[in-house]
Amino acid sequence: MADKTPNLNIFRDRARQYFSQGRYEESLVILNDLIAAAPEYGPAYADRGTALGVLKQYESALSDLRRAVEFGVAEPAVYNAMGTVQLHMGASMSALATYGKAVELDATYPLTYFNRAAAFEKMGDMASARADLQTCLSFESDEQFTAAVKQRLAHLDPSSALNAPRASN
Repeated sequence: MADKTPNLNIFRDRARQYFSQGRYEESLVILNDLIAAAPEYGPAYADRGTALGVLKQYESALSDLRRAVEFGVAEPAVYNAMGTVQLHMGASMSALATYGKAVELDATYPLTYFNRAAAFEKMGDMASARADLQTCLSFESDEQFTAAVKQRLAHLDPSSALNAPRASN
């Protein structure tokens, strides 16, 4: 007899597609249905938590992200999202610890360093913020991300060469 259980990843992929298009509410509809149908499917909680975080529903986002981890989701993106939510909630120390877990899982995930730099900056540790942003630049990234990193570095150190005025002719 053939397995009649739907492939949950098909629904997750559709939700992620909506998310990537900025259609967060539509993504949430699918993820809510997915969680209702498969309440122990951790990746759906991870994605829903990330979407809720983008929508600034931080308490719910943090709850879902923690639930994803409880269900065994161990991806740096989940810990990165959780750290970002914690940072927005004012829990900078917790955010740093969570970003540290993301780095343990994948030390080559540049977005974690980018976001952790914000936590260091918020705590007044500009040297660590600069170090994390410099680490971002050591990875191959698209031009838009690299420009954002350089802009943040220039903001942290206005006297740096990154922020030097152009010579006029």
